Amino acid sequence: PPYSYSCLARIESDKPTIAIGVFATAEHYGLSATVAQANSTTGLIGNQIKLCDECRFLNWYRNVTSVTSATKSAVQIQHWISGATVTAMQLSEAAGKTASYSGGLIGSVASSGLVKEVPGDFLAQVRFGTNHYQVQNFSAAFDGRRYTGSSGSTPNNALFGVAASSGPQTMNAQGYFFGNPLPDSTPPEIGGHFKITSEDYHAAGVFAGTQH
Repeated sequence: PPYSYSCLARIESDKPTIAIGVFATAEHYGLSATVAQANSTTGLIGNQIKLCDECRFLNWYRNVTSVTSATKSAVQIQHWISGATVTAMQLSEAAGKTASYSGGLIGSVASSGLVKEVPGDFLAQVRFGTNHYQVQNFSAAFDGRRYTGSSGSTPNNALFGVAASSGPQTMNAQGYFFGNPLPDSTPPEIGGHFKITSEDYHAAGVFAGTQH
């Protein structure tokens, strides 16, 4: 995997720690999300993580780490996605078009003594332009809540950022487009990472989906 986070600095923290990261090359993006907490166990949903049955350009992974010192311990669950990105020029060829995407989320939630995996799903509607695009609607179901929001106008060569709210809580999501679209067509896949943090709630994860 292209990401490596250490639990060592988190052993002394009384609160959960959330970390998100981006790995970029000329042709690939990887986005990760990590939840760590001291003196906890992990609750995994199983060996196979099903985010997107129809995705052909995205891959996703999980890594679980535990660290123990002389007096304390910490665990973390890290999720990430990676894939070949659509180019800014390919996005500009989709100018004037709108595409809808759907798929799955997987995230980790830190609670007292436990870092557990939680599955979810999302929908996104994106409007493409010559130089910019906009996520007009982002709707995600996660851990018993439905988060909805949108992005601002985003340059074709940049990750989008969405602030999606559910009552007092806000999901901050970042992502981009993946695959090899046909000429003058919209990107086939979308993916990214998210985090939800408040005084008493700490979660983060990744999402991946296809156009429908």
